[in-house]
Amino acid sequence: MNKKSKKDIIILLILFAILIYVTLTFSGKSKSLGGDYSVLNKQHKGLSVIYETLKNLDCPVKFKNNNLEKGSNRDIHIIVMPRKKFSLKDDKIKNWIKDGGKIIYLGDENLEEINYGKEIDSREDFLVYEYGKGFVLIGKAQVFTNRYLLKNKEKAYNILSYIEKFPYENIIFNEYYNYMNSERYSLWEDLPFGIRLMVQQLVILIVLFFIYKGSRFGKIIPLYEETQRDKNEYLKAVSSLYKKADCKEEVINIYYEDLQLHVKKAFNTMGSKKSWVETWNEKNIENYNRAKRVHEVCSNINKKKISNKEFVKIIRDMEKLKKTLEKRSESYWKDMLKEPQRKQ
Repeated sequence: MNKKSKKDIIILLILFAILIYVTLTFSGKSKSLGGDYSVLNKQHKGLSVIYETLKNLDCPVKFKNNNLEKGSNRDIHIIVMPRKKFSLKDDKIKNWIKDGGKIIYLGDENLEEINYGKEIDSREDFLVYEYGKGFVLIGKAQVFTNRYLLKNKEKAYNILSYIEKFPYENIIFNEYYNYMNSERYSLWEDLPFGIRLMVQQLVILIVLFFIYKGSRFGKIIPLYEETQRDKNEYLKAVSSLYKKADCKEEVINIYYEDLQLHVKKAFNTMGSKKSWVETWNEKNIENYNRAKRVHEVCSNINKKKISNKEFVKIIRDMEKLKKTLEKRSESYWKDMLKEPQRKQ
């Protein structure tokens, strides 16, 4: 394992340790499961104490998340500090109570009054209204919380004692309205603070890790790869230099020397003092006039400045003369191959 890999692991472990420490520190101060005013919450604002106490006393107590209108009107539904839109004055809720529904509604410090039904009891901590076959008890949410019950159990006992006057099947802690102000639950909204903090820190840690791993440290190390050179690359480079320097005469001389070499090789006159034009004439090769013109121009090439048009023309003439030589060589070898067959 190299030094850089060890350094990465050490940094990651340090970040992970910090994440665990912060998470454990804050999660101990969180709202526990369920959020405020939930029977699942064992912290100060939870309702776990009253719920577990009633269970231990063998009371028919249950925890549900049901829409009140769809719930049984034979049960007493306890609704504490709802976060979702909820109103006792809603027509659907009123009709449900009128048909026999029973609600214990625990809100803030100000007891809410309703404009329907008959008030059958009024106390310091709660009001009771009778409407049709059902009833509504309106009280303060704090009297059921774990923190308050450690100091004062009497007010919670008074409420529970009072509802014993009415017939019911079950006491339902209904937390359907304790999630969010919409018809669908929000998992993120209702996660405990500690868990949300841990998820956020984990996301930050992952982002920082990838940023760190993606950062470049030190100088760039070049990656050498085998590359194939362009065909005739040097020839093109030299041509470009000649073109920029306007060396037309030098180019013509190079082509002319190459033409002379082709002629001498073709007729095996490398050591002869004869000019290539004389050899061309003696061998009776076609395009003699063109060969003669090329010879005259190239012999006097350094005595005058040649134009671009003349430059292109003389180069083309020399290329055509080379092709003439190539054709003659091909036809010569074909004739040589045919001669043995004729003799036979």
